[in-house]
Amino acid sequence: MLPIFRNLGIGAKIMSFVSVIVVIGILVLSLVVSSQVSTQIKTSAEDIIANASSKYANYIENSFAEIYAITSSGSETLKEMLRLAPLSKSDMPSTFEAVLKSSLDSVTAAKYGYIYLLDSPENFANHNKSFVTSRGNIVLIYEDTDLNNIGGLRLVKADESVVNFPVVQKIVKTAKYGDSVSFGKPFMARVNGVEFEAVNVVAPIFDSNQKLVGVYGFAIDISKISDFMLNPKDTTFEGEVKGFFTQDGSIVAHTLSEYILKNIMDVNNRPESKEAFQAVLNGESDVFDDYITLEGNDSYASVSSFKTQDGSGFSVLVTAPKSSVLAPLYKLELSILVVSLIVLAVILVSVFFYVRIVVISRFPLILKTLDMFFKYINHEGNEVHHIKVHANDELGKIGQIINQNVDKSREHLDRDAELVKESLAAIDHAKNGYATKRITIQGSNPQLNTLKDSVNQLLELLSTGVGNDLHELNRVFDSFVKLDFSTQVANAQGRVEVVTNTLGEEIRKMLKTSLDFANSLNNQ
Repeated sequence: MLPIFRNLGIGAKIMSFVSVIVVIGILVLSLVVSSQVSTQIKTSAEDIIANASSKYANYIENSFAEIYAITSSGSETLKEMLRLAPLSKSDMPSTFEAVLKSSLDSVTAAKYGYIYLLDSPENFANHNKSFVTSRGNIVLIYEDTDLNNIGGLRLVKADESVVNFPVVQKIVKTAKYGDSVSFGKPFMARVNGVEFEAVNVVAPIFDSNQKLVGVYGFAIDISKISDFMLNPKDTTFEGEVKGFFTQDGSIVAHTLSEYILKNIMDVNNRPESKEAFQAVLNGESDVFDDYITLEGNDSYASVSSFKTQDGSGFSVLVTAPKSSVLAPLYKLELSILVVSLIVLAVILVSVFFYVRIVVISRFPLILKTLDMFFKYINHEGNEVHHIKVHANDELGKIGQIINQNVDKSREHLDRDAELVKESLAAIDHAKNGYATKRITIQGSNPQLNTLKDSVNQLLELLSTGVGNDLHELNRVFDSFVKLDFSTQVANAQGRVEVVTNTLGEEIRKMLKTSLDFANSLNNQ
């Protein structure tokens, strides 16, 4: 035990002990609760972020799957029509136009639908001059001005830029009979002077002779996907960042628009981010808790990857700053701290007043009573009082025991005092020459009782050995000294008294005999 603690009062010791125990208990409870809640919040946050990236990935994947199916279906329809009739047939322009419009109206994410015919057939040029580009190529282009509803299709003047779309050129140069739908890489497209970020989905068109005659496709306006992903109302955590990537890391859509069409590996080369980027490159889905964003924020990140039917890979990355994700935890920890301090204060104040009222306030009375009691039994004081007992607890029982012992000790001391008083009276009586008085009171102290018995034995010995009245004995002795042997000890009982009377009697007899003898001599 520390010396400073040893010198404290009982109340201070109780308060110190209770304070330490309560503080440790609240601290342990707070740590356990915070740890459990922290784990739950982190797990929930990871699940929420994973669900967010999965939701966007599913939306985009379904949109792409829809476009893929419609593109594949449309190309097969055109292929079947060319199997039944040649491209030069007069009604083919209307048929191609009808297939294109019907397909575009069925696609929810495509802004433009187009058909590019390689040999520039005259029947298409004669059917509608808007099908002919400035260089004489035949391109049917329709724009869907109302993506969310049926209708809203508008014929767009043929634009040479469609012919130069990278994926269109790829089909023209490499397509083989039997090839299906292909997804192009994101790029900035321009149609009739309108620039937008696009992903093209195209399919080759073959005639009955398995000859490539054209390209059929749709241009997806990425802004529509961005509007869905980056909707401010669809944000779970403050500072959330979302990105849509191709499998090679090209940024298709991003919260920070200045990074669009750049490679994420080039704009964020932080070591903490490489693991998430590797998941993008590998087409994996996972959650990461040590991601650093482009702005340098320590964040959670979730990657959800998918592949289209042609094998093209895409990924959605959603990040949320840990400061935002763990804000409820920090708030809870602050609440726990405040509540803990309040509870600690209430407990300590309650214990302080309870200890002071129930324990501390009663100790001075006990100490005072004990002090008076010990002074009383040590003959340093004459007053001693009872303790008023207000409760039957341990202190109350201590008070009862002290009261009982005060009464018992006071009774014993009174008896011993009476014994001493009687003893002194007997001794004074003996000092006055009388051995007739005895000590009769029984004391509480065994030693005093032994002394009493010894004094009584001494008085008895004096009474039987000498006599009860020393003054009478001295009077006879004084007469004998004066050669007056005519007196004797009255009521002789002690040995000395009896012997004195016997001696006086013998002396008287001897003196009488001497007198008789003297008289006889005188007569003779």
